[in-house]
Amino acid sequence: ILTKFCFDFDPDPAKHAGVWNLTFHRLTTQPAESSVWILLFDDEVESFPEISGVWDEASCEEKMKHAKWKREVPSEARSPQGWQIEVPLSQKVRPRWWFAALASCSPSPVQFEYVIHPTNPLRGWQKEYSMDRTGIFYISLGFLVLFGLCSVLQFAAYKLWRAEGYEVHPLIRGLTACVWTAVLAELIGSLHYGMFAENGT
Repeated sequence: ILTKFCFDFDPDPAKHAGVWNLTFHRLTTQPAESSVWILLFDDEVESFPEISGVWDEASCEEKMKHAKWKREVPSEARSPQGWQIEVPLSQKVRPRWWFAALASCSPSPVQFEYVIHPTNPLRGWQKEYSMDRTGIFYISLGFLVLFGLCSVLQFAAYKLWRAEGYEVHPLIRGLTACVWTAVLAELIGSLHYGMFAENGT
């Protein structure tokens, strides 16, 4: 299994709720007769859940039988730019997990370099996020504001304590450090999620 992604849904079958962008580069040292397939599974019982438990023992044909979409990787994958394909998805009931995998149908070992870029185009600027991550930027930003307010209050109390001549207990110093660390962590998280929304990396 190469990766998984939770795709959106839309009752209108004409709309593509998700898109797989796949790029494969097959290393030229491998035998030309090797047959390799890219397989896409979803979380319906007869698809990935049924084959995942016996994946290592299952034959190439059994894996392909459970796949919702399959395509043999062509010889074009040997070119310097590799083989690229876009696979749109439509699903009408609910968000579903999808899984991408490679299956070799020959005894010869095969090596690939690949780039897999799934998106949820109906989600606008959040299209790079899997559905289980939708809204994560806002959550991180909210905690940043919350911890920021806590840090301001904590620092003000810390200064007041010092101004009145009290010795600052190590626990208070530790608490102040923890609050500022939380602010830093949420700031980094917000920046990460914002940058991830740009290109999915």
